[in-house]
Amino acid sequence: IFFGLFQALLAAAGWLLGQSLQYLFADFANWVAFFLIFASGIKMILASLKGGKAWQTFDISSTLVLFGLSIATSINALFAGTGLGLIGTEVLQVAFIIGYSTIGLTAAGLVIARKYGYKPWYTYAELIGGIILTGVSLNIFLKHLI
Repeated sequence: IFFGLFQALLAAAGWLLGQSLQYLFADFANWVAFFLIFASGIKMILASLKGGKAWQTFDISSTLVLFGLSIATSINALFAGTGLGLIGTEVLQVAFIIGYSTIGLTAAGLVIARKYGYKPWYTYAELIGGIILTGVSLNIFLKHLI
């Protein structure tokens, strides 16, 4: 629940930031949104392809550890939310989808990890997420280019 809550909250916070900065970037808000979301997607793709990271374990029974991990894994949601705020997208539905998807996928990941043990599947998930964000950014780019 921590991860889903922070993903949704940081996306909403980014949206608020984007909405408040929209007047500054009115003439090129779409390009800023494209860049923020594209950069987040590319960052995720590169991180997944880089590999070679040593797997770390964390004590997820600690509230402080969960809090820190939730913020750390939600930074991309903040940038994506900022981009969505700049182009005036409604945030409530998007934040709910992000939050509930994260809760469901986190729960599924825990079940799979308990059943099958650790496998380096997280790199594929990060790669897929990066591809999706890059696709969203390209959609913004094409919509506003035409």
